[in-house]
Amino acid sequence: MANTVGTVTDNNFSSLVLNNDLPVLVFFYATWARPCQMMAPFIDELAEEYAGRIAFYKMDFDEYPQACSNHNVRSVPVVTVFRDGASHETITRHSSVFPG
Repeated sequence: MANTVGTVTDNNFSSLVLNNDLPVLVFFYATWARPCQMMAPFIDELAEEYAGRIAFYKMDFDEYPQACSNHNVRSVPVVTVFRDGASHETITRHSSVFPG
């Protein structure tokens, strides 16, 4: 199956996430972080299952630290759901949902 998780950057965050008609799940991650590596396949599965109903994007914490900071991402992994231009739900590594 095709990968349905897009990549979001500083330049396209507003258009892809904040101005999206669908709810948007953003996976803030770092390539070196083991918890992020463990979460990535799960995010991919969710993206395939909910394709067309929820938009899925990922943002690299190391490449876009200012954008991550603007969205209160201080460590990774963080999953945030945006709807109608605002964040509505955030799950952090310290939530009971994540392993480790």
